Amino acid sequence: MIRNREQFNPSDSETQLSTSLKEKALKGIATMATLLTAVAPLSACGETHSKPTPDTTTSTAQETQNPTSTLSPTPSPEASTTKTEKDIPQEIIDKYKDIDLSDIRGLLEKEKSGEEVSYNEWQADLIDLVNKTTPDENAKVVTDENGLIKTTHDNLAKDMNSATLNSIYLMLYTGAIYKDSQLHSYPLSAKDAETLKKHVLNTTTGQANSLLSALLEPGKDNYAPLFNITPSNLILTVKFTSSGKKDGAYTTYVFDPSYKTNKCSVAGNIADCKTEGYPRRGVDTPETQMVVNVEHANSKGELTSTDVVARAFTDGALSEDVNDLNKPGFEPANKVWYSNRFSSGDEEIFATATLGGFSKLTKESFDKEFLIQNGKIVAPSDIPGIDKPEN
Repeated sequence: MIRNREQFNPSDSETQLSTSLKEKALKGIATMATLLTAVAPLSACGETHSKPTPDTTTSTAQETQNPTSTLSPTPSPEASTTKTEKDIPQEIIDKYKDIDLSDIRGLLEKEKSGEEVSYNEWQADLIDLVNKTTPDENAKVVTDENGLIKTTHDNLAKDMNSATLNSIYLMLYTGAIYKDSQLHSYPLSAKDAETLKKHVLNTTTGQANSLLSALLEPGKDNYAPLFNITPSNLILTVKFTSSGKKDGAYTTYVFDPSYKTNKCSVAGNIADCKTEGYPRRGVDTPETQMVVNVEHANSKGELTSTDVVARAFTDGALSEDVNDLNKPGFEPANKVWYSNRFSSGDEEIFATATLGGFSKLTKESFDKEFLIQNGKIVAPSDIPGIDKPEN
């Protein structure tokens, strides 16, 4: 994807945690007793986690600042940056050597200067971050300058599959970047990582938003093992994907007002699982479902794999209504384009995918019927190639 956009260089001196906050953070990390073994579906009242042996992390050395002297020159920004990087574990530096965060840094700097950055501008650069990082061609999405996908009714399923896969990579990349930035102030400062997280969460809704909001919090020992990845090396194996299409029509997400299933579960009413104040999103809009395998390091540094279920909602507009898509993913979908106007097979439409469900496949959800295959509701256990999880 090519976009003529102004490039910004990262600031030479990123905002750092204060020495006291670093000491607290390092103390918390050193005494870390547990880490999540899984990204589990949220319950209606909260999320529970099992806790294994903690990850081994390399503590960053504390930087000692000499008293200011009129006889000594002030250290240059370059010298400060070099000294800081000496305190960062080499494996963390190597992890991000192939990741181009220049566009993301540019947007962060624009916001710091007080310039307003639209949702669409963030969406475009977040999609492009995955495009530039992943070796997985199936996850690369061609968009316009607003991060919107030009598609047709007949091509919608294929294009939304790629957009959903792109969103899954973005969630995993964000978890890794956020975790390392909080622990090591690299590849972003802790403060910039918080801002990045906010904008990534704006691309989600429902259960995915609630789960990732709970996982990505500073100062908590709840970094999921799924985030123990090197972004540029990660390739997801797709085990199941649903076009949601039957007899020429796309299956749409149906809200269950009876709450017979856990509304915060990825297998339940995912569009209604939201933080307080968010409107319900996704009802009557096309839904994409996907099961992917993620290879990641466990708490002992050993390579392991986990199956993850993702569900995404499609929103769209005709060319004259694209401004309707310049909004966070949790806001109500633009129903007009699908219900009344988007009926011709070759009519061009601008579309976007909002991740509404994101969870590790568990023994409990393995036999639940919530995936759509050729218009029929099936359980993960009905799909060849998907094995029952051990936990």
